[in-house]
Amino acid sequence: GRPGGGGGAFSNTYSCDLDGTNDRASTSVTATSGATGSINIADEFTISCWFKCTSSAGWDLIGAGYTGYAWYFGLVKSGSTAYYKQAGNMGSFTSSSVISYNAWHHLLIARDSANDIKVYLDGNGTAIASGSSTGVMPFDYIGVHYNGSGDPFKGQVDEFAIWDSDQTSNLSAIYNSGVADSLETLAPLHWWRMEEGTGTTVADVG
Repeated sequence: GRPGGGGGAFSNTYSCDLDGTNDRASTSVTATSGATGSINIADEFTISCWFKCTSSAGWDLIGAGYTGYAWYFGLVKSGSTAYYKQAGNMGSFTSSSVISYNAWHHLLIARDSANDIKVYLDGNGTAIASGSSTGVMPFDYIGVHYNGSGDPFKGQVDEFAIWDSDQTSNLSAIYNSGVADSLETLAPLHWWRMEEGTGTTVADVG
């Protein structure tokens, strides 16, 4: 996983290793009714995660969701690099080929109060892709299409967090000069640290 930062108690030893065939993480959100369902955010939101992809053909999806609305985002391979792409009711747009293989990157996707969506890579304050959408942000899976099987991600994903607010102003702190650090003071709604090291469940400590 990403190295721990800050010099304190925060430790980041592990990441979630996805094999590109049948691996994925699915969310489990319990409503007040006791029912389990999807994550759905209608207004501002932010997604932050670290990822390292290996070279392969086609889509590698980092995240996806569907609850009457479809949304999915990830990487499309292009020669020696990849580019960001998202599609669905949250808008469809892409970046240039700026993402290298076999190296850790940080991704932050945020929608503000004006319903503008911007995508940031590796702490750079200039968005690599942008669009606009008032649609509900659904989220069900890490590492696969919203159908649960298509376009699986091959590589590692770590420190995956979701807020129901725009965290763009905290981009520099979240990226932390390329060293993953604790998000506790920023209080993410969901935060999968992926520190278990073994097993089939990752805890949501958001």
